[in-house]
Amino acid sequence: MKGIKMIGEYLENLYQELYEKKIVLEQQTQKKETELDNNIKFIETLKNSLDEDFESFTPRNIDEENYKKIESLMEEQKFIRDEIHRLQLQVIKYNTKIRELDLVMEDFRSKQGYIEVPLESKENFIEEEKEEDTEKNNIFLMKETLISNLMSLNHKVEICNKLMGVDPARCKLELQELNKEINKIISMLKKQQ
Repeated sequence: MKGIKMIGEYLENLYQELYEKKIVLEQQTQKKETELDNNIKFIETLKNSLDEDFESFTPRNIDEENYKKIESLMEEQKFIRDEIHRLQLQVIKYNTKIRELDLVMEDFRSKQGYIEVPLESKENFIEEEKEEDTEKNNIFLMKETLISNLMSLNHKVEICNKLMGVDPARCKLELQELNKEINKIISMLKKQQ
């Protein structure tokens, strides 16, 4: 009887440990998401501070330091996104382990009272949870791809704004390319519905 009690305590402690690690990962993810938001806002602030109209008509490099900072922040943004993705995958793994341990603990408790829990329902539950986690991961990846594509399109729109007064023919070509890319994104999103 003492051995059974020790197993129960071990399972409870393991559950608590996994849950605490999951909470820490979620907190780290929130910090990274806040860092990403701040990064995006800072880039926008730097972009708004640039005198783009003046640059179009002068051969000198204006605000070169701000451009370098924006470039540096964009690189940092990629690393932050990768870190967020890595942390979210770890949270998903811990959630799966916690659910599996929860089933084991339920089974353990039921066997102490001689109540049988069908094994097949547990396997189905675990399989459904894994499918749900895979779906969440796919949605996250699709969102990241969409954000990246939209940022690229935004950059091309800014180029077209600069070209409009200087080279209308080139601006028209860029807008046609922009239209093609938008149509690709729309068709991609329609396929995934």
